[in-house]
Amino acid sequence: MATIEVLGVDLGKPSFHVIGRDTSDHTILRKELTCTKLIERIANTPSRTI
Repeated sequence: MATIEVLGVDLGKPSFHVIGRDTSDHTILRKELTCTKLIERIANTPSRTI
């Protein structure tokens, strides 16, 4: 499994779209999260570029 190196966040009103990319610039994560879930996910993951 690839490791997320860059995390992109599209700031919406009630939800956020999150895209994770690996070192080869391939998309390996694509999710829609609420503000609370986004904060939980970022707080519980290793450091990376956002």
